[in-house]
Amino acid sequence: MGNEDSIKKEVLRVAMIGFGNRAEEHLDALEHAGTAINICVLCDTDAAARKRAGRRLPGVNSGHDLATLLKEAPCDIVVVCLPPSVDLKPIGAAIAGVSGVKAVLVEKPAANSAAEAEKALGDLPVPVFLFHQMRFL
Repeated sequence: MGNEDSIKKEVLRVAMIGFGNRAEEHLDALEHAGTAINICVLCDTDAAARKRAGRRLPGVNSGHDLATLLKEAPCDIVVVCLPPSVDLKPIGAAIAGVSGVKAVLVEKPAANSAAEAEKALGDLPVPVFLFHQMRFL
């Protein structure tokens, strides 16, 4: 009955917030995860990081306004790869303002504890997962 070739695999649409070293490592891991993904949004306030991302991910929708990016290119998963000094509340507000996001993954340096992630993103109507990139790899 179940011909595996006939089963349509869902492609997860991914937004990455921040494109520093951790984001590069996440991309490496995602390329080997065996899951069909499409990185469709890259948000970073640093123009040099966006340029580097453009070389690695040609054609990806990139910029510094997360709310606009998510409206232009809806995503299923948002991966937050930022340093702990960045306030996550505006990111949570941008995510809350769009539909379609199914989960948020927060790299540990962006929130050093589950309590910090919950304080900043706990009002989101989707699951928020805190993880360390080495576990993701």
